[in-house]
Amino acid sequence: MLEVKGFFATVGFCGALVSATAGAGTLVQVTATGVVEFNSIVASPLGNADVGDPATLRFVVDSSNFVNSLSFPTRGYEIDKTSFSMTFPSTAIGLQSPFPVGQKPFFVLRNNDPAVDGFFLSTNVDSPAGVPLNQNGAFGKFTGVFYVTYVPSTLDSLDILAALGTYDFTGLTVFNFGVEDGEQQPLGILFEQLDIALLGAPGEASPQDAPGEHMHAKWIPAGQRIQMTYTPACDASNHTIYYGPLANVSSYGYSGARCSIGTSGSTLWSPPPGVDLFFIVAGTDGTREGSYGRDWLGFERPEAVGVGTCDAPQDLPAVVCQ
Repeated sequence: MLEVKGFFATVGFCGALVSATAGAGTLVQVTATGVVEFNSIVASPLGNADVGDPATLRFVVDSSNFVNSLSFPTRGYEIDKTSFSMTFPSTAIGLQSPFPVGQKPFFVLRNNDPAVDGFFLSTNVDSPAGVPLNQNGAFGKFTGVFYVTYVPSTLDSLDILAALGTYDFTGLTVFNFGVEDGEQQPLGILFEQLDIALLGAPGEASPQDAPGEHMHAKWIPAGQRIQMTYTPACDASNHTIYYGPLANVSSYGYSGARCSIGTSGSTLWSPPPGVDLFFIVAGTDGTREGSYGRDWLGFERPEAVGVGTCDAPQDLPAVVCQ
């Protein structure tokens, strides 16, 4: 008989749908990462970025706030100016403030334009002109530039909600990432990855700090199943059970996953036969995961990497709900 032992109540997942005001759409967070390749800027803040530093470009757009090009198959989603940041380990910079009158910053999607797909930053929806940053260069404000061009099978439409996911070098043909000053590029960044995800991360499922919300499991001999109740993670659109042999609990040796158990707070599932198990529940929005809970010393448990078909990368900093 299977004996269930040592299960964990765990936390949630990242990148979930955020409630918007009346008339607004779904908020989407865009994150591009890379590594500084060169930097000849001296003055702070951009002068503090060193070669080899990780670089992160991040901002938020509203899926309903966009402008279609009249000339090309492109669509620009207006960037929330307050959300925009280009960060490095020792420094960060935002958009020009106040932003130039009559201009708007856009994150633009290209679909079959004319035979390529891709994404770029610009103050117009037709071409990758970049966006002005809040620091003066020799030729006016420095310009933050980012564009990636992919093979034409990458996107199916100009709908950013249909473009949620991770983009790396698969299908990539051209990229440009960095800071320009007029026609010069004094700071260059080697592109690594672009993530487009719903803003905010689901919180903790069955929070450890709330005893009344802990997970409970009961062995059902008929059918060799487990009846489990849990508190759904806030902002989660689904949940996943990760499990492993109880003998591997100290090393968090996850061996399998039960995907898509929903958000009802109750599920009946069939574990693999003949082994004592530990298991956890993690919230998800389909693109990222949050915390798996904390151990008895208060340290975050490691995520399950490459386990099950529904595994997704963890993104703890994006949790915003309670």
